[in-house]
Amino acid sequence: MGSCSALASSFVVLSYVLGWSPLLLVIGDDVVPSDGVRRTGTHESAARYYFWNTVTGDVQWDDPGDVPFETPNGLLYWVGKEGQQEFTDQEAMQYTWVEGWSEQYERPFFFNQETQESVWDRPPDLAWRRVTVQEDL
Repeated sequence: MGSCSALASSFVVLSYVLGWSPLLLVIGDDVVPSDGVRRTGTHESAARYYFWNTVTGDVQWDDPGDVPFETPNGLLYWVGKEGQQEFTDQEAMQYTWVEGWSEQYERPFFFNQETQESVWDRPPDLAWRRVTVQEDL
């Protein structure tokens, strides 16, 4: 196999994310977005997914924990103890930040159970998205 094809096969083009379009490349265990900043992680820990924070812009291979899956039509879900889809996070109340719904303003809000603070903007802890790695170039 030629060095060009070996090099090409070591690259994985990651998909565009929810309208966010910087091209990302994976070289070994490094994630290299178009901004040129390398982010390291273990590829084997998330063989089919990488994780993107919609607030901070961080990208990583390691699952930050309790990141939902997404159906093809955009519904978020978690996997239950018996492998079934759960459309509410059964573990949510154990975390510092929880998401609520304002009937008055018809929009989500976020509540910090430790500080009792409520905010409209999604906190970084709740902003992780699971993104499928596109293997085909």
